[in-house]
Amino acid sequence: MIAFSNAFSNNPAQKHQYFVQKKYDNSKSIASINYSDVNSRLHETVPDRKMADSRALGSDTESQAKTSKKDAKAIRSKQDNRKYNYALRETAAKILPDQRVRLCGCCRVDATKNVGVRHNGIKGKNGKAKITNVISCKSIWTCIVCGSRMLAERGEEVSKGVAAWVEAGGEALMLTTTHSHTREDEPKATLNLISKARAFFWGHRNVKEVLEQVGYVGHIKALETTYGSDNGWHPHNHDVLFVSQSIEDLKSHEVAVTFEDDGFIRYVTPFREKQLIKKKLDGDIQFVSLEVFLKHFWIKACAHVGLGLPSVEKGLTLQGASKLKNYLTKLTDVSKLGQELTNTSAKSGKVGRRNQWQILNDAKEGCAHSSKLFETYARAFKGERQLFWSSGLKKLLDVAEVDDSKLLEEEEPDTTVDIAEITPDVWQLIKRYKAQAHILTAVENDFNNGRTDEYNSVLNRLVIYDRKRIERERIEYERQFASQIPKKFLNSA
Repeated sequence: MIAFSNAFSNNPAQKHQYFVQKKYDNSKSIASINYSDVNSRLHETVPDRKMADSRALGSDTESQAKTSKKDAKAIRSKQDNRKYNYALRETAAKILPDQRVRLCGCCRVDATKNVGVRHNGIKGKNGKAKITNVISCKSIWTCIVCGSRMLAERGEEVSKGVAAWVEAGGEALMLTTTHSHTREDEPKATLNLISKARAFFWGHRNVKEVLEQVGYVGHIKALETTYGSDNGWHPHNHDVLFVSQSIEDLKSHEVAVTFEDDGFIRYVTPFREKQLIKKKLDGDIQFVSLEVFLKHFWIKACAHVGLGLPSVEKGLTLQGASKLKNYLTKLTDVSKLGQELTNTSAKSGKVGRRNQWQILNDAKEGCAHSSKLFETYARAFKGERQLFWSSGLKKLLDVAEVDDSKLLEEEEPDTTVDIAEITPDVWQLIKRYKAQAHILTAVENDFNNGRTDEYNSVLNRLVIYDRKRIERERIEYERQFASQIPKKFLNSA
């Protein structure tokens, strides 16, 4: 190492050599990292999303768990799904550097403590490793890792409520409302109009009176969106409708209405019926099914607030238990949620629409337009509630209130095992190369095999790869710096 001196400070060539050598010497120390050194501390920053991809580290599975072929396939599927979701989260963090998803799974909750790796102590397909003391962003709209888990938990609440109501003799239906839209519609403005239309619809006394006739006790709203290249953003709502009448009674239930000159529907109350009879206009009264009444009233609500008018056929649909069951399965099956939502051929093949995760997937693959779409979506939906229960419904169905902040707090089994502590310097490497999923996969495989070789192998590969990266950077830095130094200095002693 060249000693610091006045000669050094005045000679650019020697100054360059000093910095290059210093950087190279520092890289050597990485190879001797002490993984158990709990006193090791580095300044922790949010990772640079332009850093190397973890795929450069090679395969993250060196040995398969000693389980049956069926279980091994289930384990691998779960691990692949997790790895894919983590990659989507990284992409969302790049697109949204000012949102909380940027910190998810990267920064420590308590900077005075090490990151930990823990296993639930169960072998086979139900075994699960997790990283502790890291932030969970709980961003249901922009983070598929947190969002899928939160949606699954909320879906379980909905399933529990539906089961309790059906067991008590009630009926649960699936009501879907949509509207017409164009590519010029701004999603945030559309969401505001939908909110106003729903307030008009659910708050109108005519709708309340008609629903009361079929024993309506409440509903649960679920907000979703898709994007189509032809018609743009399409936010829409699914509502689980809780009524006391059987499906047979609902089908035969009729509602007295009149149709105004402008084509909109008007409910005929007993008082209005007497007025029409007095005026000898009782011939204007028609009887329609509950679904037809709701369809026309939803169109009226859209017109009232200036939302794009839907068709009678597609604007509102009322479906039975089988459709509801399929929807609840999608909500609660967290193991398949990410795969289903990001599989463009599974849901959007017929209609050419993509949901937010499909858009994010395309952004991950390098589509700049999809990146912009996801950013627009994220800013529009921020603060919106995905699942909303009408007042008093949870209490009626005996479903506990759980705050979003505590939704991801898992009750760990007695078999839980602390596998390792990861010191800040090693955690920096894991974050740099986005190797969180690799670490978890290695821990799960090692636990099933009763070994620790795969976990240690991942750590060693990280260290070796980082040393090679630093050496490449040293050579490139030296080449670039040397090209900028006048030859007279390079030739000097």
